[in-house]
Amino acid sequence: MWEFPHLRKSDPLLSYARSMARSAKLPDLAEEDVLGMVGEAWLAWASDGLEDGRRLVLKDPSVRNLERFFRFFPRSFLLVLMRDGRDIACSSLRSGFAAPQRFHALRPRTYRRIFVSGIGELAGRWTAASAEIRAFLETPGARARARLVRFEDLVREPEREVGAILEFLGLPADRFRWDAFAELGVRGSSFHGERAGSVDWSERRPEAFDPVGRWRAWSARDTRRFGSVASAELAHWGYEPAEPR
Repeated sequence: MWEFPHLRKSDPLLSYARSMARSAKLPDLAEEDVLGMVGEAWLAWASDGLEDGRRLVLKDPSVRNLERFFRFFPRSFLLVLMRDGRDIACSSLRSGFAAPQRFHALRPRTYRRIFVSGIGELAGRWTAASAEIRAFLETPGARARARLVRFEDLVREPEREVGAILEFLGLPADRFRWDAFAELGVRGSSFHGERAGSVDWSERRPEAFDPVGRWRAWSARDTRRFGSVASAELAHWGYEPAEPR
């Protein structure tokens, strides 16, 4: 599956669980029971046909409603992938579905472009998501069953990071397909593909591919724009200051 957007679309399910738990005909049913059953049903559907010994991995690029993860999936593990917001902005500006809308006189929703730049809007999105991740990681469930992984560390030292992930998940490293891992190509890049402005999901092996630090090609003005919104969150995750050199 390309994405598993369960949490960000789960608002109606909370209302459903609440109404079921309040039913006089179901006196022993709690809201958390309903949410857990819904989550288990989704996992059963997604893992249907999975071979013995294989593990189900679901992914979603959004952190909306992240705090609900363990309410739906109390027995699952969560990997939270953090990436420098400036590089995310670089990719978003090249992807038609993720880039902020440009100003258009006939579209009132785009009038905010007069006051907030595209980079400024992306900085605001990333800052809000970063704050949501920080709050989530402080919860008891997250401290036990969630792990933060920095994208840059995974790119620069993949063997070390994957080894740490396997240890966290309780999976034997000697059964991991390290040979297949070393042969992985690039998939889902907004910088390599046939068409500009689209994400290429075919697997490619470009000669030179470095997804870290693309924001350094920005102008000093754009760098300052992003930093004026997101500098505190960037510093929290150990990213270099958002000031131009």
